[in-house]
Amino acid sequence: MQTISVRRANDLGNAARSAVEGLLGRKVADEEHVTVMAYPVQPVESEPDRLAAVGDLIGDLDSTVTRNGGRGR
Repeated sequence: MQTISVRRANDLGNAARSAVEGLLGRKVADEEHVTVMAYPVQPVESEPDRLAAVGDLIGDLDSTVTRNGGRGR
């Protein structure tokens, strides 16, 4: 099943181009590329799982800062 489609704006039919322009709220130039993606909804994690993921992320970020001696990049 295809979940992504990329087209040049000038290759779109009138209805498709009008729909894209309506979603973007602006005209689309002929040379622009339009990408459409569709993907299934992911189930929402429980609050304890989200909090654990946040803790893991913070730990990973802290480790990165420590390895870099507190420097940005």
